Amino acid sequence: MIRCDNELLFPTVLDEITLESDWQVSPSKLSFKVPNMKGLTIREGQHVSLKAGGVNLFYGFIFSLDYQQDDITITAYDQMRYLKNKDSMIFTNLDAAGIIKKIASAFNLKTGTLEATGYTLQPRVEQDACLADMIKNALDQTLMNTNIKFILYDDYGALTLKNMENMNLDLIIDGNTISDFQMSSSIDQNTYNIIKLYQENEKTNKRDIYMAKDSKHINEWGALQFYERLESKENGVAKADALLKLYNQKQRTYSAKSVIGHTSVRPGTRVIVVLQLGEISLKNYMVVEKVKHKFQDSVHLMDLELIGRGN
Repeated sequence: MIRCDNELLFPTVLDEITLESDWQVSPSKLSFKVPNMKGLTIREGQHVSLKAGGVNLFYGFIFSLDYQQDDITITAYDQMRYLKNKDSMIFTNLDAAGIIKKIASAFNLKTGTLEATGYTLQPRVEQDACLADMIKNALDQTLMNTNIKFILYDDYGALTLKNMENMNLDLIIDGNTISDFQMSSSIDQNTYNIIKLYQENEKTNKRDIYMAKDSKHINEWGALQFYERLESKENGVAKADALLKLYNQKQRTYSAKSVIGHTSVRPGTRVIVVLQLGEISLKNYMVVEKVKHKFQDSVHLMDLELIGRGN
């Protein structure tokens, strides 16, 4: 559906409708084609919504129109597209949800449920920064200090923040629901078995060092060290332990093509994967990192990029 001034348009959609999303504080993208007909007035900024099976999937705004002889390709984004704006802001005594509320209020963005993270961030000034990066920094700092991942997404016109632990789906992906599946396993990126943090001690004029390590994985993989400066009020012991729990694992990525579609799947949701890949047996929850929903006629399929970690 497209809202044109006070008129609702339901143009015939040609070919495939695609809805793409990922979990990196970025907007969902809706793309589709309509006939290039006389009298059809479509403009940038008009509202677009998508529903499937009675479920509200997307509410956003037209950002680009690609005209051909017989058709128009329309690209729309949800309101998280406006987080690409830049500004300078000061944040004091706020958690990530509070930062999102402050940004949303300043830029007239609508919010829905924003779960409190329970972690107050260090005061900071964001100078000439992208709004999405401000939020991503807040979520990353929350993750590194608490080992809790929060996902920000637009829920049909309302910015929503949820603890990923509350986003499990009772959806099973197995050999009967996909056409292709690939897996990779690595310790090359974002895997660390030694955490070393330092903090400037103004009383002693020395550095306080906080460390956490896993001797078993050091022997198995070699020394992989994470090294970072702590802010003055950060808890070095707690952060070192949280980072070791977060990073002391193999990084495993998975790609599933043409999965039978499910309207509840969005980045951050966890689905159950049950597959046999040679000698590797998979039977556990995996997190959806990216999803591309594809609708054509009465068929709904998905391409998924999933992530998991393991020992």
